[in-house]
Amino acid sequence: MGGNGRSLVSRTPIWARVAVVLLLTLLASVTCVVTLYAASVSRMATDAQRVLTSAEGLANSALGCGSDKSLSDISQELVNATNDLNEELNGPQWDFFRDHSRFGSDITAAREMLASVDTLVNGPFTDLLNLSKRLQGFSLKNGSVDVSALMDMPDIVKQAHKDISQQLTKLSKVPTPSVAKVATVLEAEKAALKTVDSMLSEYDGLINLLPQLLGEDGKRTYLVMVQNPAELRSAGGMVGTIAAITADKGTITIGDFATTSGWDIPEKPMDDTVLKERQVFGDTF
Repeated sequence: MGGNGRSLVSRTPIWARVAVVLLLTLLASVTCVVTLYAASVSRMATDAQRVLTSAEGLANSALGCGSDKSLSDISQELVNATNDLNEELNGPQWDFFRDHSRFGSDITAAREMLASVDTLVNGPFTDLLNLSKRLQGFSLKNGSVDVSALMDMPDIVKQAHKDISQQLTKLSKVPTPSVAKVATVLEAEKAALKTVDSMLSEYDGLINLLPQLLGEDGKRTYLVMVQNPAELRSAGGMVGTIAAITADKGTITIGDFATTSGWDIPEKPMDDTVLKERQVFGDTF
């Protein structure tokens, strides 16, 4: 049998043997290429699922629905998954696919969309994550607690507005993808970024006040009045106890609470507003 095989090969024309070798080489090359892209697609699918799972976990935690992982671990997983997905899609194999197929605009659009997410995740989101880690585990010692990390919030949110604006400008310049579904996702991401930017803008006033409220420019003192809901008044419950709280360079100090039971009711009004109120509610108000 072996002899007959060698005899058959020796009788085969040289051009036929070369053709078989070339065909096998081509088949092996195609198999390698297909395997390469299949593996890459599989990794991206896994990373994309990690991104979605992490985002869902963050949403559940924000809504108080609970999660098997801590907020910090979920946030870090989102950062890692986004980085891995971005790195895979920007590999040289996808450069070749972009430049030698009719789906070049789709690859470009996908890269730009992922780049915008990557910029925000590794920028403001990571800054907020680091800030939350700084706030974790703080405790009240001698009536004081250090929350100075919150004074970094204005700069973080300001950078978020800047990054979102830049990413929207880049996404608006992306050529229209050839695949309708990719085009739809592109428009959805631009709309989502605008929504996030708008939501942040609603809290800009309060966030920008944080350093001032926390005593960045010097000690500030606040009066805390605890109301008793069992003794309702027009402004809430009867004030039963009070305490002074000071904020100095981000350190909050809570004073001792004192009862108001020994307070004397003033005989004269403190301002003209009281006189107007008495016309409506009477002298006992």
